[in-house]
Amino acid sequence: MASDLSRWWEPALDAHPEDLLALEAAAGQQQRFGQLDALAARLLAAALAGRPVASVVRGEGAEAADSVEVLGLTVQERTWCAEAFGLQEQQRRGAWYLPQKMSLKAGAVNLPSLVRERPAHALTLAADGSVGVSLVDGAAEAVLLWSLLVPLFETLIEPIQVRAAGPAKAVDDQQRLWSGIEERYRLLGISDEALEIFSFGGGWHRLDRPGQQRARLRLLDALTAVDPLQLVTRYRSLQMQALMAGFAKKAKTGTALARRVLTRALQRVVCGYFAGDWLAVLDYLQAPPHPDEEVITALPEPRLYVGMSAQAAGMAAEAGIPEHEIHAMLAAFLGGPTSLSPVEERAAALRGWWTAFDQAHAAQRPGMRSLWGLVDNEVMAFESGERGQQLYRQVLPPSVNEQVDRLWQSVTLQRHAKSIVSNPRPHQLMAETFGPALEFWHGVALTAWFVCEGPYSRTPLSGVADYYSRPLAALRAANCPVAPDLIEELRVAEQHLGPEEAIIRERSELPVDTAVGSFTLTMSHSSGSRREGFERVRDIVTRHRRAWTEQYLDTYLQQRWRTALQDVARAYHRFVAAKGRPPTLIQFAQFAAATANQWTGGDLGGLYTAIGEPAPAQQERPARLLPGDGDDFARRVYTALGGIAVDNDLRMNQPEEAQRQWQLTRLAVESLRYLQLHEALGQPPHPNSLARHVWPGPGLGEKPKAGPSSSALWPR
Repeated sequence: MASDLSRWWEPALDAHPEDLLALEAAAGQQQRFGQLDALAARLLAAALAGRPVASVVRGEGAEAADSVEVLGLTVQERTWCAEAFGLQEQQRRGAWYLPQKMSLKAGAVNLPSLVRERPAHALTLAADGSVGVSLVDGAAEAVLLWSLLVPLFETLIEPIQVRAAGPAKAVDDQQRLWSGIEERYRLLGISDEALEIFSFGGGWHRLDRPGQQRARLRLLDALTAVDPLQLVTRYRSLQMQALMAGFAKKAKTGTALARRVLTRALQRVVCGYFAGDWLAVLDYLQAPPHPDEEVITALPEPRLYVGMSAQAAGMAAEAGIPEHEIHAMLAAFLGGPTSLSPVEERAAALRGWWTAFDQAHAAQRPGMRSLWGLVDNEVMAFESGERGQQLYRQVLPPSVNEQVDRLWQSVTLQRHAKSIVSNPRPHQLMAETFGPALEFWHGVALTAWFVCEGPYSRTPLSGVADYYSRPLAALRAANCPVAPDLIEELRVAEQHLGPEEAIIRERSELPVDTAVGSFTLTMSHSSGSRREGFERVRDIVTRHRRAWTEQYLDTYLQQRWRTALQDVARAYHRFVAAKGRPPTLIQFAQFAAATANQWTGGDLGGLYTAIGEPAPAQQERPARLLPGDGDDFARRVYTALGGIAVDNDLRMNQPEEAQRQWQLTRLAVESLRYLQLHEALGQPPHPNSLARHVWPGPGLGEKPKAGPSSSALWPR
């Protein structure tokens, strides 16, 4: 190492923790950790005494993030944690590598208390403490747990967790694992006797369940016997040594750039002990910054290149050139045949589709079939009954369907981003692009139908607000709310519906002769019920839908694409800030593929253009292998595999056959992904790449026994 980097910490690289702490104190660096060490020691002592350290609150809904709280913090400590560990505060100090969302094993910090309070179920309960946390709204205490407390506790309770996980496969691996644990315990100043029964060859396998529980308690007692401040500071010294070693490894000719030093493990150290501040790390190590080091304190505001076609006339007048030349230049810039951006083209298509959708619902009358299937948002199935598979093909104008087929016919697979491949369900992707407005307005119209025309509804009209709370909340958040009057009008209308009338599905007459005469026995089979009054409810929903459309639709659609593109732009800039270079095409796809699929037909290059960044490579467009409509292809595969229409009689009387048909359905649907992967890879994919998508139940990963026809989907 160059002489100008000789600092107080060089002798500490291989020093005992107490010696490192002494060197640190002599250099005047120890005081920077005083408050943090004291907090960690107090929380550790509480945990070892049997008190929980973290509280987990599960998010409601599939997409809702969980949240965590560190228990026992004072008001002043929470304020300090918010300043030190908040996402925005850490990013302003350069920690752009912090993810927007993270998986957090919060149960580790509660395991000591669970071992004392719930010894029989401690490990199971601790495993349930794993959470998915969003850091967007701050979540400072989640960062505190992730960066400092969870690693500290995992080091101390590692013997318990290793024994719970079971032995490693190889004896040599087990010996190395336990040698490392024993060495860490020795450096932390913990008695060797604490590990005796846990260690390799210590006799753990001879303990029964109560014996294992007692051994865990003895380990906690051994940890409790050590001064918690000693455990915390010695553990910190080990983390500092790892940071020093990483720094020294990259500083052969001078201070290295932060992004070259900070591995994922060291990112935690910097976030936990230096509040994400690389310059504070350099101050601690008494090293000058690299000449090219740039601490980015804020990301540039996204600039979107959408909507320029509408400005062509003004640009032409200002430049003094014909307008058609401006359109030609814009088309060249956008990489398409016209000056209309792919985002604008899809937004216009959504407006046109909405008009046809609105007209279909407004024209609905008793005696017609339901409009279930007008929106392709269901899992593909091949069943008998009234569920309208691809009803949009029959109800919406051909020109509308053709436009959806064309604009959403291709996608990028996140793991295979070099190619743009076929999308077998363009109408489903279109519905996802439209988002919560479509989910609500289609849903409430179907509710009105099934409440009135039967056979049953999942919610009464008075329950609409609760049943559709998620899309309603999303629309409020988008400043495009549904008028509260609609909910009240539906509640009142429900009170004025006619009485319930049984829906007769089958009626038969049987002549009966008796000694006293003959008569006819009429037998009927009913299925559900209906109530008069659909037209009134339909008109209420239509009036409010059209009022919402006039007031909000354009704003809503613009916000849909603008928010999606801005999120991609910010993710791009975060990547550049963290890595010091733009993402590769594959890396870009990890956070951009979903938006590209919705707004640019899977074309990542078009999305790059929309956010004003150069694409690092062009995607290929392999020959389309999907012959026409995806639903039709999957249905033909299902039939070829021996699939039949499944009804309630089959489910009730032949459950095993119904289960087999369900498996064939999944395989038929997976055939569409098979074609996508074939296009992306340029060759048939291996079955192993499909198994986890096909079989969530029994037989996971097995080749289906569905007759000889199935072999075409499972290359040997």
